Amino acid sequence: MKNLFPTLLGAVILMSFNFSNAQTPIENQIYIWNGTAPGSDGLTIVEEIEDRDPNGGLCHLNRVVEKVTQPSVKHFAPANPNGTAVLICPGGGYAKLAYDKEGYDIAQWFNERDITAFVLKYRLPIDGHDQRAFVPLQDAQRALRYIRANAANYNIDPEAIGVMGGSAGGHLAASLSVHYDWETYSAQDAFDSLSARPTFSVLMYPVISFQDSITHGGSRNNLLGTPFTETLRDSFSTELHIDNMTPPAFLFHSLLDGSVKYQNSVVYANGLEAVGVENSLNLYSNGGHGIGVCEAGQTSFSAWIYDLDAWLVEQDWTTPCLGDTPSITMTLTDSTRLTTSPAATYQWFRNGVLIPDATDSIYVPQSVGLYKVAVSGQRENSDSDCLIFSEEVQVDVVLNIDDLKQSTFNIFPNPTSSQITIEGKNLNSKINYHIYNQLGECVRQSLNISVNHMNPIDTTQLSSGLYYVVIRSGEEVMTGRFVKE
Repeated sequence: MKNLFPTLLGAVILMSFNFSNAQTPIENQIYIWNGTAPGSDGLTIVEEIEDRDPNGGLCHLNRVVEKVTQPSVKHFAPANPNGTAVLICPGGGYAKLAYDKEGYDIAQWFNERDITAFVLKYRLPIDGHDQRAFVPLQDAQRALRYIRANAANYNIDPEAIGVMGGSAGGHLAASLSVHYDWETYSAQDAFDSLSARPTFSVLMYPVISFQDSITHGGSRNNLLGTPFTETLRDSFSTELHIDNMTPPAFLFHSLLDGSVKYQNSVVYANGLEAVGVENSLNLYSNGGHGIGVCEAGQTSFSAWIYDLDAWLVEQDWTTPCLGDTPSITMTLTDSTRLTTSPAATYQWFRNGVLIPDATDSIYVPQSVGLYKVAVSGQRENSDSDCLIFSEEVQVDVVLNIDDLKQSTFNIFPNPTSSQITIEGKNLNSKINYHIYNQLGECVRQSLNISVNHMNPIDTTQLSSGLYYVVIRSGEEVMTGRFVKE
């Protein structure tokens, strides 16, 4: 091990809480250092907690923590622990901690998957601690060692402890993944003889690099201070320190992230790939930054929840969801309908995104895309609820026009003349007709034309495919389909 940054420590783990100026305290904390944390002697700062949304809102309480002097972890125990644990590092640009949004709520999410969680409240480098750049990493190393040392007490496999972090917390999680063996403090007790290496990592819109081209300047400056040396900058550019002992990683990022460039996730995934370490890079076309699980919204970014769940199952960090896999039948009548097999509950998804209020066995798509349905199941060897997903169904035909009524005419294809003939009733007046393609786009129309009982429509200029005809005559609406060979 590299004896780089020794400091002095004590030797007892305390279990209590003591906040000043806190609106809603974080209860049942486990303090990870004996007394004063290394490098924090003589500081007179007082910890602050701001309730961004005291009524909870989409997040638990949306508390923000600043001026941390007593680093701690809060234990979140699942009802059916499976032996896996995760240390969660909230983000906040190394100036504050988004404790609920990127900690508490995500811990609850892991609990639903039978995974034990610990949320880390780490010191912030801007508050005057000695060796500022190493203070968060000291706390992360000590926290992981504490969890590993007490694994039996928490029903945890000591070789199944991962780390997760978002934004600057993602930088801390990545730093722990590549610098777990840095000796950033003097050993305090037997805990510190244990490895601080996480077994896997989950990096949520992480700050990875401190290189000028893609870094998040605020996080870098807050951690390193200014000015900083190139050596210090490169030491904390985590992508430069990946080797074949770096833990496997699941990374996710929005391509539209306006705070931390998605290229941070890309360079870390590329680094893992180069040395043969398992990784899953997930880039979403929309979404934002700093939204965690509770504010993911109805965008493609919200799919990270289900993609991470699948990865955790694939990597054996949680068990698969058991039950009858639902099937989907697509029918085309007066509209496109998706019908699934009987179940107690239903959740429909389009392109991986949950569709609000779509909870029936029949769903009428409003746009083309990939659709699937999820029903309730239970985790293997557990009583925990989970979701079982169907195979995806491609919907290319969306023919749900609000004012459609039962069709009162028939269509007769005539492939020899590239025409179709419509036959109906009461067509002895002026009509409008529109022809729609499979995407619901109008490709031909004719307005205010006179028709007889039989009327041909020329389809010569249409390409092959399925089409939909809508005829309006006064208040009457008539519909039909035809296939152009």
